[in-house]
Amino acid sequence: MKHNYLFLIGAAKSATTSVAAMLSTHPDVAVAASKEPCFFTDFAARDWSGPSGDAFSARLVRSLGDYDSEFAANPDASWRVDASTDYLSCPVSPQRIAEFAASERVGRVIVMAILRDPLQRALSEYQHTLRDGHETLSLRESLDLEATRREDGFQPLFWHVERSSYATHIARWRSTGLDLNLFGYEAVSTPDTFIRDVFKLMDLAPLEAMPKAETKNRSYTYKNPIIGQIMRHGAVLRAARGIVPKQFRAGVKDALLRVVGAKYTPGPDEIALLREALQSEIDACVQDPAIPTDGWTLSKA
Repeated sequence: MKHNYLFLIGAAKSATTSVAAMLSTHPDVAVAASKEPCFFTDFAARDWSGPSGDAFSARLVRSLGDYDSEFAANPDASWRVDASTDYLSCPVSPQRIAEFAASERVGRVIVMAILRDPLQRALSEYQHTLRDGHETLSLRESLDLEATRREDGFQPLFWHVERSSYATHIARWRSTGLDLNLFGYEAVSTPDTFIRDVFKLMDLAPLEAMPKAETKNRSYTYKNPIIGQIMRHGAVLRAARGIVPKQFRAGVKDALLRVVGAKYTPGPDEIALLREALQSEIDACVQDPAIPTDGWTLSKA
């Protein structure tokens, strides 16, 4: 049986987790079990270091058989969704997916990117590293060290400028001739319309009851670092899962974060440094009518 594939290639921190979850509610759609298998990157051949480097390496899908197994929960689905956000920025991914698309085992292939304001995306990603306890440096220090960290094998969660360099990455994808579709991050704010448009793109009938949008993989930090350590502690997480029924966990977490959570506020100098690093990419995107930039309030300020 031939399968069609939708590759949701990014950008990271642009609602891809929520979109993949909504797409998975369609009976003719199978979303990769690990959501981001990264099979079509070259990450499995790299040595990873830094915070969570071992965990990042361990979750990579390394064989075609294991990749097929990612969709085993719904083997009869005509569409498979691979929402690996590193496909957008990984230089080898466009060609590898193009070669896969040309194989006899593959039907239609759609490539889709959701592009968030590149400065907002990078700030959300930095906050994500704070949330998970991976980052101990300021944003300025993190940006200053980004190139060195990449060379040293830090995982892509620390590649704030690189992952926001959309113009460079999109040019590589366009060169493949694949069906590339670019959406603005703001489109996801009306999820019912957005998911209907995606289903239409896939030639799938919309659901009678469209899926409820839920914010997933939200970035945040903590008002007190000690609270953060407690909230991330394995024993605390296991105890919470044992006490709170699954259907109530998201609501309980949101309520708790309203009390102990916080949002990182960058200084003007950090915003200026990030904008300077990305200015040529931002300018190229603004000049490209196919790239949706209307919602880029921070990058275009």
